[in-house]
Amino acid sequence: MRIVPFTTTGQVESFRRSRLARGFAMESILQLYQFAMVVLPVYGFVSLRKRIRFGGLSKKRAALRYAGMVFAPILAYVAVFLLAISVEKVVNVNLVTEEIARSAPLAIALGLVVWLVSNMVFAVGLVFVTSAASAMPPKQ
Repeated sequence: MRIVPFTTTGQVESFRRSRLARGFAMESILQLYQFAMVVLPVYGFVSLRKRIRFGGLSKKRAALRYAGMVFAPILAYVAVFLLAISVEKVVNVNLVTEEIARSAPLAIALGLVVWLVSNMVFAVGLVFVTSAASAMPPKQ
């Protein structure tokens, strides 16, 4: 026989629902991370190339900004994941499901691969972009 620390069935059900909600929150964060992993490189590629073309940004600064923009979701996901694990240990409540915990290193590795490949593609793309500042003749 199992001893339930709650007095009514409604409290037991609310506990189960809240536990499911916590697992769903981490899964939602993982989905948001995967979405950002795809959208931010595309957005950065288009917007930074446009800024280079119109002379608002140098190629070197654009490359650094692009690398940071694509690395930001990886860093945010690792921070949120480690924060959830830390809170889980302190409060002794299961916030991260086992499936999410096992998939975290794979998700982070996938993010690093996307970061590396997209940086190489952006660097190759920078070779073919001419900026407005370099296309103008020097002032006399």
